[in-house]
Amino acid sequence: MSVTTFYPDPSPESSSVDGHSESEKSTWNAAHDATTGDVGVDDNTSLVARATGGGGSVRSIVRAAILFDTSALPDTDVISSANIQCYAISKIDTENDANSYLTIVTSNLASNTAVGTADYDAIGDAIDNPTKQSDDVDLTDITTSSYNTWTLNATGRGNISKTGISKFGMREGHDIVDDPIGGENQIVMASADTADTTSDPKLVVTHAAPAVKDKMFLMF
Repeated sequence: MSVTTFYPDPSPESSSVDGHSESEKSTWNAAHDATTGDVGVDDNTSLVARATGGGGSVRSIVRAAILFDTSALPDTDVISSANIQCYAISKIDTENDANSYLTIVTSNLASNTAVGTADYDAIGDAIDNPTKQSDDVDLTDITTSSYNTWTLNATGRGNISKTGISKFGMREGHDIVDDPIGGENQIVMASADTADTTSDPKLVVTHAAPAVKDKMFLMF
């Protein structure tokens, strides 16, 4: 059994990327349902997932994209478990309700090496209730200045590519279920553009060659 760790490329990217796309609008529905964002970032040292509402004039929703080049995985290996780990720099949890969580979704960016405004609606396979690829991690349970772990479910493990790019993302719970937020929920994480890989997002995959069944030969 082997455990292999993958990281997104820092800028300038060659095969994978991490970043975020943000929609800023005057109403929750306009921000949430937008097909194109207002900001796209893939070269900052921070990676953000956020939902804001309340009394301000701008509602901001930020969706993170995290891609990994996993083509080094042996094509025939069986993946028994996998998780995505992100290093939290800071968090805000003013809402602190049942939807104050973060979860992993898929992403389908226009490019495997860039995150732009046009990718806003491509983070998650649906605007409302995208298919979750992991467990939910409550914002209350996020530990700052530390790695936090999202364990991939069977669907998420099935979306790990053994021949190319594994395309994931992260969204906040109110954004997931389209529940307008009254305050602000946010996580700021270290991106692949931080120095070295001591705090970069990482995909940790446990895999092994398929078991070989014993063959019994009969002699006549």
